[in-house]
Amino acid sequence: MAAASQSRDTVEAKGSLAQYPVAAATTIYAGTLVAVNASGYAVPASASLALTVIGRAEKTVTNTSAAGFGSAGALDVIVRKGTFFLTCSGAGISSVGKMAYVVFDNEVALTDGSGTRPPAGKIVKYDADTSSNTYGQVAVEVGMPSLSDGPSAAGGVLDLRADGVVTANVADLAAFAVSTNTDGLTHVEGNVVALVAQSTAAQNGLYLVGAVSGGTAALTRIGSLATGDTIAGGAVRFSVSGGTVFANTDWKNTAAGTVGTNDPAFYPSRVVREAVLVAGTITISNIPILSATKSFVGITRKTANTTASTISYATNGAATPGALGTASVTVFATVAAGTINNADISTLEVCVVNF
Repeated sequence: MAAASQSRDTVEAKGSLAQYPVAAATTIYAGTLVAVNASGYAVPASASLALTVIGRAEKTVTNTSAAGFGSAGALDVIVRKGTFFLTCSGAGISSVGKMAYVVFDNEVALTDGSGTRPPAGKIVKYDADTSSNTYGQVAVEVGMPSLSDGPSAAGGVLDLRADGVVTANVADLAAFAVSTNTDGLTHVEGNVVALVAQSTAAQNGLYLVGAVSGGTAALTRIGSLATGDTIAGGAVRFSVSGGTVFANTDWKNTAAGTVGTNDPAFYPSRVVREAVLVAGTITISNIPILSATKSFVGITRKTANTTASTISYATNGAATPGALGTASVTVFATVAAGTINNADISTLEVCVVNF
């Protein structure tokens, strides 16, 4: 298949209209995917990372000198944002939920072409009905260039999702090890990961995993939390679906600032860590604690203690607050005299509630 040379009937599922100035010497065909270039002008979508896909053209616009126009912005194109059926080689029902990437203005692919294709949007449906005129095509939520993009909730809160939390600094964002420091997960292309422990704190945020090769992949910020976005404190929240420790946890930014410039200071509302006492005590690190005085630490015994002399489990009263990788809290088994029961090697569940 090649780029369109005439109008096509691209079937729409839903959408809304917007108007964009067309680039110089450019023809955009009705029914094809439209993008904006680095200068903000509309062009046919293509396999170029310099483009941002915005929707489907409603009418053919010929902004050329032969048509009596031709200069940048001389004509506008009406673009509909929504969900549209498009050709996608190799797609199937298992493609639903994955990203689609632009090949031509009338075709998408399941991969980013080793970092050469811009995202078109999320695949929300595969048409397996052989009697349908869209059989074998995928419905793409065009204009949602991230797996976590979605509408903001009331009150200006952006609710997002992540597949997992990365528990240590990623030194090279272009070579993320997809199974190292990933809370027991092995990530694949299209996953969204939360970086919350970067040594360069401004790098913290949500990232899309690119094509995996040799156990590594490039990370790019998701479209709804992109570099340069300004966020208020508490305005960005995300839920984590997987991981040994952080599955089913909810996080929010506790600091305002600009994405890529400031640390969003992501903390979980609540997280539980399992810990095994050694001679009646254990220091738990690698657990985010927002405040030494306001974060609550609760302790529950999971297995029986080894002696009857333990009357309670307590912290040392001096939790070290901080992000994942810097915070810690010490827990110990106490006896009636107020000392540590060195014989206790129980397994505990320690719950930190930050807000």
